[in-house]
Formats: sequence, C-alpha cells, structure tokens
Amino acid sequence: MRLTIRENGWLRIGATSSDTYDFATRPGMGWPGSALRSQSCTLDLDTLGDLVDYAGPEDVGSDELGAFQDYALERAIDILTTIRAAHA
Repeated sequence: MRLTIRENGWLRIGATSSDTYDFATRPGMGWPGSALRSQSCTLDLDTLGDLVDYAGPEDVGSDELGAFQDYALERAIDILTTIRAAHA
C-alpha cells in the first residue's frame, strides 16, 4: 500500500493487487465475491477521511468500497504509526 499526502492535504492510498487480495481473503472478515480482489485501485480521502475520488474496477459496490476504505485507513494508520515510532 502506498500513501501520498497531496498538496491539498488529501491522502491518496494506492492499493496493489496484493493489498486487495489480503482485504478480500482475511480470515473471518473476508469479502466473498469481491470485485476488488486482486485488483489495484486508488482512493483519495479528504482531511476528514471522506472518499472524494476512486480509480479502480467499476463494478465495486458501495458497501465493499466502504469496507475497503476502512481497511485501507487502518493499514495507513499502522504504517504512519510505525514511521513515527522509528523517528521518535
């Protein structure tokens, strides 16, 4: 997963096919029939964490996209926390 802070303060999350596979196949929390599974996508989130832009498969339902957004934000927080701890 690639994180980019854009000049307007938005967070861009670039998810690889491995990231979406992991999301769709999590034990006990998977997404059967996932349209995102093994597909790359990009989410742009504003400073409140709201989705403002999406690039990826067109057949992804809003429920799955919302669940993936939550998953991606959790992963982003983990990544940023690790970076912060390394520089403390």
